[in-house]
Amino acid sequence: MKQFWHPLILIVGIGLVIAAIAFFSSNDYSDITNFDECAAAGYPIMESYPQQCKTPDGRTFARDTSKDLENLIRITSPRANELITSPFTITGEARGNWYFEASFPVILLDASGNVLVQTHAEAQSDGSAGSPPGWMTTEFVAFTVVLTFSVPITETGTLVLEKDNPSGLLENANELRIPVRFREESIQSGSGISGYVHLGPTCPVERIPPDPACADRPYTDAFVRAREKSSGRTFNTRSDAGGNFRIAAPEGSYIVSVDPVNILPRCGTTDVVVKANQFVAIDISCDSGIR
Repeated sequence: MKQFWHPLILIVGIGLVIAAIAFFSSNDYSDITNFDECAAAGYPIMESYPQQCKTPDGRTFARDTSKDLENLIRITSPRANELITSPFTITGEARGNWYFEASFPVILLDASGNVLVQTHAEAQSDGSAGSPPGWMTTEFVAFTVVLTFSVPITETGTLVLEKDNPSGLLENANELRIPVRFREESIQSGSGISGYVHLGPTCPVERIPPDPACADRPYTDAFVRAREKSSGRTFNTRSDAGGNFRIAAPEGSYIVSVDPVNILPRCGTTDVVVKANQFVAIDISCDSGIR
């Protein structure tokens, strides 16, 4: 009996392998480009928001929820890929059940996913005498919110309007994402501020004659901020490995500073006037605190 079953098991095993190869060969998933195609092919759908489908080669596709949201929330301003400046006002309308106690969360992200500002949009009352607040309904209710933020390094970002979800349950989650821009291309390359940030002293005792080994060193990854005096609008960047930086900004009068990570180093501020189609070069010296 043992001599009979061993060859039979081997044959069955080989058959299963051949069948599996044939199955995956006949189900080419390389042409799948979106969630619907992935789901139609029968691949696993992850329980997340939005839902994601995963192909055998590890690619994931998120379900497009924009059409689902058309009857839940509508934005008047800003439009997709619109240029926004700080401060700016978001307006639109959402179903009453998008709110919780007359508000819902609003988040502005840069292209790297960093939060620039997080606040809440407020429902506007319909103004009818004796009627309940507008958000206590399933009808559309107008909302507005003003966002004030520092212009990030990235040129683009995402505005996220979340359905308020006090339950924390995944099935109650929802959000609308709107791509936005922070700069005009003509401004990005036409004018601004460039410069060098350096730290000193680098030795505990000043030496005469000066020791080249104690010369100032570049301030790497310094957060440089240029604030336009009249409007308060800000433009930011970080210095590179050599302490150099470049900030694209329109013509105007600016105060340039370096945001401290700790008490030290201390960096002074510089007044700069930017003219059209020109980059102004400045030098920023920072006190390392070494004595």
